[in-house]
Amino acid sequence: LKTRFLSTSSHEFRTPLTSILASTDLLEMFGRNWKEEKYFEHISKIQNAVNHMTELLDDVLKISRAEEGKITFSPARFNIDKLCSRLLEDAKINSTPKHFIKYKFHGKRKEVVLDEKLLRQILQNLLANAVKYSPGGGEINFCVHVNKTAVKFKISDEGIGIGETDIKQLYEPFHRGDNIGTIPGTGLGLSIVKKSVELHGGEIFVESRLDKGTTFTIKLPERDN
Repeated sequence: LKTRFLSTSSHEFRTPLTSILASTDLLEMFGRNWKEEKYFEHISKIQNAVNHMTELLDDVLKISRAEEGKITFSPARFNIDKLCSRLLEDAKINSTPKHFIKYKFHGKRKEVVLDEKLLRQILQNLLANAVKYSPGGGEINFCVHVNKTAVKFKISDEGIGIGETDIKQLYEPFHRGDNIGTIPGTGLGLSIVKKSVELHGGEIFVESRLDKGTTFTIKLPERDN
């Protein structure tokens, strides 16, 4: 993990650090004479670059804690429909006008007993990936099914898909697909998803075809009803 982190971080940090350096140099030289719009454009670039590096470090910390068995599983009762609706709105903020995100809830009850913090990590990662790896837009479907003993989540997109070779290594830390091109990322999100699913005693399935899209299905049992 440490070796992969050093290799990935040296690459992932280089771009935002270059952006920070370029923007600060320009601000130092010309910032006093710029109009407010251009000035804050470079401030925003610096903030985005810092956020990107912070996310990488946060993801590495989560994986490290999971590897050491330091992540606790704390199930509690909460409204699953409200949580998913909030996550849907967050995903829409980060999408483009070409994306059409649809949400459906199926079940006679909305109160479930799961670890809300871990579940948030699972769904945030999968929804963010559905948007990010669908650069051309398309439909993203987010479905939740609640039955007597378990909760099932299905998130599908019409994006670039995942090759057969990459699927075999999908949950390895820092692994990224051969077809991602210049799409940014750390290769840690799905590792975090897998660890969080396992802590629930659940299962994760993926179906994908190159240039046709990807569907992730998560099944989480409830410990107490």
